[in-house]
Amino acid sequence: MYSLKAFMIYAPLADNAVDVIAPLGELSTHVRTFSKEKGQYTSTDYKDSKLISFVSQNIATNGTKTLVKVPAAHSNAALNLGQWIYAKAIASEIRDDRDALTVALNTAFGGLLNDITFGEIVSDGVRWMPEWITYSLAGQPENRVRIWFADDSMRRQYDQYELAFVAPIDKLDDFFRDPAEVKVLVDAYKLDTALAKAETVKNRKPETYIINRVYKYIAQKAPFINLDTNWMVIIWGPAGNNPDIIKQELAKWILANSQHTEEEWMDIFPDIFTSTEFIVTPFWDNIAIEQKAISSGVYSPTMLLTDIRAKSLKTIKGKNYTTAHIDQNLVQTAFQYASVCASVCGGPYNRGGVKRLDDQWPDYINVAYDSLDAGRMKLATQNWLNFMIQLLIQAEKATLFNDLPQGMARVTRDGIVYIASTHEDILYLVVTKYSMLDI
Repeated sequence: MYSLKAFMIYAPLADNAVDVIAPLGELSTHVRTFSKEKGQYTSTDYKDSKLISFVSQNIATNGTKTLVKVPAAHSNAALNLGQWIYAKAIASEIRDDRDALTVALNTAFGGLLNDITFGEIVSDGVRWMPEWITYSLAGQPENRVRIWFADDSMRRQYDQYELAFVAPIDKLDDFFRDPAEVKVLVDAYKLDTALAKAETVKNRKPETYIINRVYKYIAQKAPFINLDTNWMVIIWGPAGNNPDIIKQELAKWILANSQHTEEEWMDIFPDIFTSTEFIVTPFWDNIAIEQKAISSGVYSPTMLLTDIRAKSLKTIKGKNYTTAHIDQNLVQTAFQYASVCASVCGGPYNRGGVKRLDDQWPDYINVAYDSLDAGRMKLATQNWLNFMIQLLIQAEKATLFNDLPQGMARVTRDGIVYIASTHEDILYLVVTKYSMLDI
């Protein structure tokens, strides 16, 4: 599978006023920081268009990603599309009319581009363009391309990220020295030194964010001391500014640069190597009313308890999710969204030992949003429920490669794909429909 995410620049539309970015065809300095490795592609055949690639990668079936130069067939097709959009916009042949644009795109590119979809049609006050277009290029190995035409849309929607780290001490494995020696090393941390190291790590590639995360070191032998340690995080792409993504990537980075095992690191840095989480398994295969041409299907909220347990044992994956743990903490619930039945199990390492959903949200009730009873839930519970509905929507329609809203991430554990996001410092992982249908 080949994946390309890019922006189409139109130099004639640029606004050179101070602190102003043209709504269409101009790329801001901020959005340019979303990727470390960008490519620029032009063609004399498409003189008004310049393609800026932010991520161009091959994705193996096991999820391994390899960055590659944009293949010529893809850059040419994208520039062709870009020039067509520009010409139609300049000629005022694109208006705020989705049906008309759909017909025009499929007429112009039906033999070249498959599965063409696009976002909102936006305007700079004179011209109209789609904020983005996605498609698959015909005659090529499996692929998916997304091109943005509006800087503001890309700023809000771009979901890729890259992270790099600066540790609080020079040699990571020195955290396993005598705790008194570790304290000396940690106390020697200086911000200006860390920032200088960050500049080296960045390698002159401007970042979107540079932040500091504090994680507690817990000594496992005398003297039994706990220390706050500072880890500098360099982020390219706003989607990476997520506490759980940072922890996951930091844990991978530490293990890749250490001789010690994950279990050993877990003892001294539990806040990095463990997670407070709940795994939610919606039973997307449990149908009450089948989908018809003129109406959507509806899931059934009722299900045999033996089936709930059997399927949940196949979808709940992660460190130390033993059968005994699942049996002790698995609960059944349902959501108003499409009437879907679900099971929920808390993680083995959850803070405070809260591992059941009914302990975390004891006042949750399955009622319509506009009912009087909905207001009887605490505001915090209502906010959580709204958060969960958005996760369920994305998990139902997700594929292995589709775009996700910022703040959500695709997480794969032992072949099960979840849509994950954090609410009040707790990670929720919702099993995708396509994973459920595959088990």
